Parts: sequence; C-alpha cells; structure tokens
Amino acid sequence: MHRIILTTVVCFTVILANAQVFNTAETLKPLKFNLGVAPVYFNNNFGLYLMGGVGIKSDIDFSLKYAVLETEDYFGADLEWKLLNRKSVDLSLTTGCHNYFDFGLDVSGNVSFNIKSDIAMYTGLDIDINFGDDLYAPFWIPVGVQIGLNRTIAFIFEAEIPLNPSAYPIIDGGFSFRF
Repeated sequence: MHRIILTTVVCFTVILANAQVFNTAETLKPLKFNLGVAPVYFNNNFGLYLMGGVGIKSDIDFSLKYAVLETEDYFGADLEWKLLNRKSVDLSLTTGCHNYFDFGLDVSGNVSFNIKSDIAMYTGLDIDINFGDDLYAPFWIPVGVQIGLNRTIAFIFEAEIPLNPSAYPIIDGGFSFRF
C-alpha cells in the first residue's frame, strides 16, 4: 500500500518528468545520493540533462530528472526496483511519470552486465505511455556503458534506439557522482 501511495504522490507532484536517460540496472543503497549531469541529444534538440537520486531502502531508489532543451524542457521522476543482483548481472524495473509536451507514464526493464567491478554494459526496453490529443506509446532499446573512475564518480555513455515512429533518438554521455 505504501508503494502505491508513494508512486501516486510522485506522479502527481512532479508534472514534468521521464525515466529516459542513464538506464542502468543499478540501484542506490539506502540514504545514499547521486547527482548526474550530461549533455544530451534528445528528439532533435541539444540540451543539458540533470538528475538526482536517493536510495529509499535496500534495492529501491527514487530519482528526479530534468533536461534543459531547445524547445521544451523535460522533467520526470521514477522509482527503480532491483529484481536480480548477481556478481555478473543486475536486473531492475523502473516506473515513473514525465511531462515533455504531454504528460506520460514510464516503464523500463533494465539489465546490466558487470564486466569488471568498475565497468558495466547495459540495455533493456524503455516504454512511455503519453496522453496527448491521442494516446501514443514510443519505445526504445537503451544501450550504454558505465565506467567507474573512482568510488564516487562514474562516466556513463548511452544511446536509445527508437523502435517505433513515435520514438526519437536520444544520445547522452556524462558523469554520475555518488555521496
């Protein structure tokens, strides 16, 4: 019941958001924070992507995401649940909401392949359900790499491959800082 209430509150208090960038299957430990910054190419716009997250409890985290873009800014929120945590592979489910021209709901399944303790490749499936004049659902396959530079800083590069006509290309690369 608490999860449903928290998800509802997040979706209705955050009116501009998306779970689109940095789709790793990694979740934050309880009360740990991260901040991310990356230049982004998003729906034929260049901009700056910012995100912040906090670990809520073991294997669950919450994040806010904001992209300053040429046409319309993007703001989103999501909850991520770790479903599988193995030495070589992690699997998570992310749910959230956003506003980018239209309000939408987000869901993504993410899988990370841990190549070394500080290097992971990841992919998954990212789907939005957008409520514009008509209901439409763009979806993508994210493909990325995360390279830990030290214990607190990681470099992340990602491309989201559009899979249907309502999806658009997304490419970003930047840094994530953990506290």
